[in-house]
Amino acid sequence: MYKRQVLGRELEETFASMTTAEATAVLEEHDVPASRVRDVGEVFDDPQIEARGMLAEAEHPTAGTVRFPGSPMYFSRTPTTVRRHPPALGEHTESVLREYGYGDRDIDDLRERGAISE
Repeated sequence: MYKRQVLGRELEETFASMTTAEATAVLEEHDVPASRVRDVGEVFDDPQIEARGMLAEAEHPTAGTVRFPGSPMYFSRTPTTVRRHPPALGEHTESVLREYGYGDRDIDDLRERGAISE
């Protein structure tokens, strides 16, 4: 067994017995850069996200007003913008396939096979 696999197993066993706060504290005590991964709700609740203008909103045709993370990039002469809502699953499938040369028959065949949906 490779040393990396052995180390990985030992780390998994050690960290499995700790809470996130305990693991972070141990790593910080040993000067290992670490932080917990936040869930989406926690990210939206962080005041820094709002202060940096990173919350975006758009009207979605079926979901109403949706909020989502905006761009983390800032450029002095070319600001980023939100132009439309996040696409629904499969919303652009047909147009993308057509860009790559698929015709009506090809797309119909893919739908019949269940490879793509409406």
